[in-house]
Amino acid sequence: MITYNPKQKFIRPSIEQVEVLLKKVPNVSCDKVSCHNDRLYFWISNLDWATICSGFNVDTFNYLLQKYKLDLTPFVKLSDEQKGLNREQTKEKVYEMLSEVITADSKMTKGALIKYVRDNWTEKTIMSDVGRVASKVINEKTGNSFSKWQICTTQRHIRKVK
Repeated sequence: MITYNPKQKFIRPSIEQVEVLLKKVPNVSCDKVSCHNDRLYFWISNLDWATICSGFNVDTFNYLLQKYKLDLTPFVKLSDEQKGLNREQTKEKVYEMLSEVITADSKMTKGALIKYVRDNWTEKTIMSDVGRVASKVINEKTGNSFSKWQICTTQRHIRKVK
């Protein structure tokens, strides 16, 4: 259960997510009474900018969240530390993984190395596909005559330079 804090960042939920969340809130016809369902629907739909909504009050919003036991946890925006490794850290980890596999007599091709990295990757990262990172690392490390790895034989095996 999380209460609303204006200093905390939230993502904007989709209309379907709001409807699922507000199934617990009764939708009664209201003439003189303020409609909790309508207010909550509007405020939660605009959660990322709720403080500028008309008639918004943090105390009222938190009261309604607690009254109907609504949880805003899925809509909390994650910080960079919680998302996972950044681009440089991901690149270093991929290089370490590949260095363990590539030896002076290895028989793995670029495609097999990319598949190896994808299959054995366990950490969270902001990158959607670590295989593309592996491809770029392989290209960098086999690019010139002074590089650490070489493309050898007609089968294009990647091996460590002796």
